[in-house]
Amino acid sequence: MESNCAQLLRDFGFEKYIPQFEAALFNDIESLEALVSQPNLLAQMIGPLGQRAKFVAKMEKFISEQKEEAATDVKKEMPDENLIPAVRGLDSSFTAAELAELLENQPVIKVESSNAEREESNAFEEPPAKRIRTSNDVLELLQLTVDGKYLLGLYAIKGFDNKNRVRLANCIINAEYGADANKVIGTARFKELARQINEVFPDEEETTYYVPAYTPRGGKTVIARGKLYDKYTALNKELREANLRKKRPTQSEDIEPNNLIPENNEGNTDMEVCLKFLETCLKPWDLIVDYWKRTSAYRLNSLLNDIAPKANVESYLQRYACLKQPKGYTLLEIDFKNRFTEGSLRLFSHWGSFSDKVKRELATTGVHKFESDVDLIQKFVQLFSICPVKVPKGKAWRASRADIQQGCMLHIKVMSDFEKEIEKINALATEKGFSVQPFPLVVGMTLKDINSSYVVIDGQPILVESPLRALEVAFKCYFALHCEYPIQSQRQWTVLQKTLFGVHVPYDRINPIANLPEVKRLIKKLQC
Repeated sequence: MESNCAQLLRDFGFEKYIPQFEAALFNDIESLEALVSQPNLLAQMIGPLGQRAKFVAKMEKFISEQKEEAATDVKKEMPDENLIPAVRGLDSSFTAAELAELLENQPVIKVESSNAEREESNAFEEPPAKRIRTSNDVLELLQLTVDGKYLLGLYAIKGFDNKNRVRLANCIINAEYGADANKVIGTARFKELARQINEVFPDEEETTYYVPAYTPRGGKTVIARGKLYDKYTALNKELREANLRKKRPTQSEDIEPNNLIPENNEGNTDMEVCLKFLETCLKPWDLIVDYWKRTSAYRLNSLLNDIAPKANVESYLQRYACLKQPKGYTLLEIDFKNRFTEGSLRLFSHWGSFSDKVKRELATTGVHKFESDVDLIQKFVQLFSICPVKVPKGKAWRASRADIQQGCMLHIKVMSDFEKEIEKINALATEKGFSVQPFPLVVGMTLKDINSSYVVIDGQPILVESPLRALEVAFKCYFALHCEYPIQSQRQWTVLQKTLFGVHVPYDRINPIANLPEVKRLIKKLQC
């Protein structure tokens, strides 16, 4: 059941601080009352000054109301005068045992309420089912060990530094192993432990302690990391060196199955029939669409797990010839919608808001004139600095603005220029060692007079309705084909992904492009 302390904090509107107060052993209302006269300790519990002032005001009002309503004399147990100064003066020079003992034995003011007060309080209590708190293994572990109590007390006083985070991870992983040298900790358990750490220590980020392995679009698998995982791998190595850990797991337990979406319950035979039809037939189109929808989850998961990243687009188009048909791009849109239902029509509902914000940002750089949507997309690139791009071959490539614009939307005056342009693009990709990814293409004598729009996939232009449709279909292709953004335009597409299209994926947390200060600033400015 929830403690009186937690219930009162919830009444005050301080729910997010409950785990922190419980971790510091504030379990009753009287201990909260004592905080009003201990500003230094209160600052450790509630950081923002405004929040502290709000807490003190609510606490003083609560104390005043309690005194007025009390039906019996209030009996107080005064704390040991010699102990309080010692607790106030705690610092990291105390040993784990000394700090744990001080926290364990710290006296608090106790108030005996009248029967009338208790009956009134009980009348407004929530039903027990609502006050049951989910079990927290990490908190229970820390409360049972001297080292754990030390960490709880230290965090309440001054938070953690890197050394204490490592110490916390060591404490948790050692407890997980117990006496089993062949213990295997899987992804789900690592995630749960990281979540529980954040629950006990709200200022500690889950990603500090565990980030699961992940395969980015078209890239190599990024191995798991974090304080818990580092301790886990280090301990495994030590146990193997001592011949205590018999063998390595045959399959890495830290990489969770890369199923983008749950697969349906189609029988294996039916699935094989559908896939075979899609591989060999180009009509009837209605049946192709039906079979494509039924096999969507299976194909998406196969793209992520089974196909070599560098061969994704080429081999996928060769396998499913229906994608090369005039309406083939609509099949890729089906797969995108299967993954991101809310993002499938977002461009047209949010383009007005997004374009207005881009114009305001460009105005700060001296750009005020825009001939068309295509012109806006081209000038959108000017919001980014020119910086070198790491490529597989040779030195870092300092792509020009024209190169970056090509990755976002290539403009040519007449269609006969396309062959020459694609040859230049392929030659540059061969020289630098990267793959040419899908990109939008518009054709017209000026950016205002666009005659036709395309999406270029595997070197082939596919006609679409408008420039914005070309932008939208190209974006959806990156996720439906599980391929990367054009290497020179990754920053631009990442901003479009998280603002205009509103698509967020787990890899973004550790994606270095998504975490660049310039990219994060523009995402915040252009969010719509």
